[in-house]
Amino acid sequence: MLRSAIPLLAIAVLWAAPGAQAQETGTVTVIHGVPGLVVDVYVNGDLTLPDFEPGTVTGALELPAGNYDIAIRAAGSAPDSEPAIAGSAALEAGANVTIVAHLTEDGTPTLGLFANDLSPVDDGNGRVVVAHTAAAPAVDIRVRRLFSRTRLKIEDLSNGNNAQADVRGGFYLAWIFAAGTRQRVAGPVFLFVRPGQTLSIYAVGSLAGGSFQLLSQRIDIPPPAVGNVTVVHGIPGLDVDVYVNGALAIPGFTPDTITDPIELDAGDYDVAIRAAGADPTSDPVLTASATVNTGDNLALVAHLQEDGTPTISAFANDVSPVPFRRSRLVVRHLAAAPAVDISLRRYWRRIGTLEGVVNGDEAQLDGLRSGKYRVSIFPAGGDDAVFSAKLRLRSRTAYFVYAVGSLADGTFRVLVDAVKTERSRRKRGGDHD
Repeated sequence: MLRSAIPLLAIAVLWAAPGAQAQETGTVTVIHGVPGLVVDVYVNGDLTLPDFEPGTVTGALELPAGNYDIAIRAAGSAPDSEPAIAGSAALEAGANVTIVAHLTEDGTPTLGLFANDLSPVDDGNGRVVVAHTAAAPAVDIRVRRLFSRTRLKIEDLSNGNNAQADVRGGFYLAWIFAAGTRQRVAGPVFLFVRPGQTLSIYAVGSLAGGSFQLLSQRIDIPPPAVGNVTVVHGIPGLDVDVYVNGALAIPGFTPDTITDPIELDAGDYDVAIRAAGADPTSDPVLTASATVNTGDNLALVAHLQEDGTPTISAFANDVSPVPFRRSRLVVRHLAAAPAVDISLRRYWRRIGTLEGVVNGDEAQLDGLRSGKYRVSIFPAGGDDAVFSAKLRLRSRTAYFVYAVGSLADGTFRVLVDAVKTERSRRKRGGDHD
């Protein structure tokens, strides 16, 4: 069921004009829903929208935050004549609003402000907003998704109010009825909801005067300010608890484990690693700080340095699209071992060699043809492999290979994390032969 949203305000802010001092901005869209009245719009005493015609929906405009005085006069009227509508209000920084010049239920022209909800929607969803800004009594609205049982219902929506719901993208039909009756006011109206967008419908004009109509506005919904973090445990023989910003995030985290991506809000994070079951207030084995930015895809790896000292390193995962029948290979040297050379062979042919990769560093090969390969790791400049295995590289997939553990004590391991770059599908652990 659609939920009630922001009510209409009696006065509003319109266009940018001299006198707005704030440096931060908000976004404004203007809708003219008063039938039969072409107007001039003055902001802070300056003519800003001359000959503004009914049924017009302006584009979104970024304006300085601040205070504004608005006066609306019939087109061509003297600038000092009595305005038909007047008001003043403040535009807040970061706000996204729609201004509607419309009729009240009794037909009186007025101004109204609707705050647009820019909160994130789930993948594949959009948002529908219906606003009652027409000279008409309260209404009921029914919305049905085509080829689906999805039904939405708004009851007793009165002039000056709106309602909204997050829905799956697709095609919809809508009907408007007099509140509490089956008397149809409008419909069926065909709607197309795009994922990641808000579709706002404004009922304007007058039912009695025969000027009733629906105006629409589309707003892109910004993606959530989040990033993805994968955590890799490459320290042998130590089960740990991982704390993030003081809260236990990964209990009993065992060596040679790679987590699924963890979605985190953009921001700064403190990471503390303690032996599994240790007191949360005890001194951690390892600590680190990390900054997650919107859209980041990061790997946070607990591993050994070349001399065997535990540490935490962060890497940015390249998960940009990979062409069809091509793959990406990223090798990260995070083991207690000197510099290494990494050889990649396909059947009998050497495809490439990554030379002199030191602890804490990575090397990357792009555009590899999908198929079976042999990956071998050698001491830098040496001929005797310390590791060799077959790896199947699949189409449009990025493979992150972690060399962890210690050569000296026999705990050396290679961990593989495979990320499907198309449609963000993910599989774990690669394909070893």
